[in-house]
Amino acid sequence: MVTDSVVVPQSPLAVGLVGAGAWARATYGPTFGHDRDARLVAVWSRSPSNARRLARAYDAEAFHDVDEMFRRVDAVVFAVPPSVQARLAIRAATYGRPLLLEKPIADTVTHAERLAAAVSSAGVATQLALSWRYADVVADFIGTSGSLSPIAARALFVSGQVLRDSNSWRGQAGPLLDYGPHVIDLLEAVLGQVVVISPSRPTTHKQWVSLLLEHMTGATSEVALSSCIPLRRYRAEVEVFGHYGSSRIDCASCLTPQTFAKMRADFTITAQSGLPHQLDVRHGVHLQRIIDACRRAVSDGERIELVDQHRGEQGC
Repeated sequence: MVTDSVVVPQSPLAVGLVGAGAWARATYGPTFGHDRDARLVAVWSRSPSNARRLARAYDAEAFHDVDEMFRRVDAVVFAVPPSVQARLAIRAATYGRPLLLEKPIADTVTHAERLAAAVSSAGVATQLALSWRYADVVADFIGTSGSLSPIAARALFVSGQVLRDSNSWRGQAGPLLDYGPHVIDLLEAVLGQVVVISPSRPTTHKQWVSLLLEHMTGATSEVALSSCIPLRRYRAEVEVFGHYGSSRIDCASCLTPQTFAKMRADFTITAQSGLPHQLDVRHGVHLQRIIDACRRAVSDGERIELVDQHRGEQGC
């Protein structure tokens, strides 16, 4: 949290969940279903039967009308594809509801910027579900890596997810939009903002993505992403090298119930205090711009220098 004050929760926070698919059932149901400070009370889904099934598991109410749900809850959590989230989050913001947004926050930069503008106009608090960043081991890794005087890093996120579900938005968009936000966010937390993107070679950006990033600190990072490699267990790891040694983290093993409990606790404070979270919708737009630039660099095989329109300085 970007605040030094302690906020006493005004429990319970009534949470509405948009989405009732596999991720909502596996993650947000257990995370918010039985908490005393932020409790799941409502579910809406494009599949009414899925909404009813998930709501029943946590003694919540399934809604047919998403606007009615927005009116009845204190805060909204999203677990839907980026294009759907971008549209419905704007509607939730108009009701003054704090938002816990999935990554990426939208399917395009234009839609991400439109969502951020709506959030700003409504004056609502937002937070991103960049799950790695709520793990204690990741926070320790960032601190340790920063003390190394880092000069380079490598990041790998590889899975076979698309082989199992090629028709999902993840299969259609490719690994950049799905895995890119996690990886780039963590690399920037250690090495500083990305200012230059260079592709290893032109590709479809849907099979194997390989990038070289230059950061504002002068450090460089190598990124490899794929979601079509037949692995029994996905791999997600980052290794940092510096003047004083190296550090490595296995991000695939950092997601525990405690990780999501930390995310929930942060969101409860964000929602009830209205104070800005470090990982808010503006950060989501920032990441969306970098992902889009990576996509263009990979597709065209060209080096791209970035200027962040939101922050008004070199680098995204």
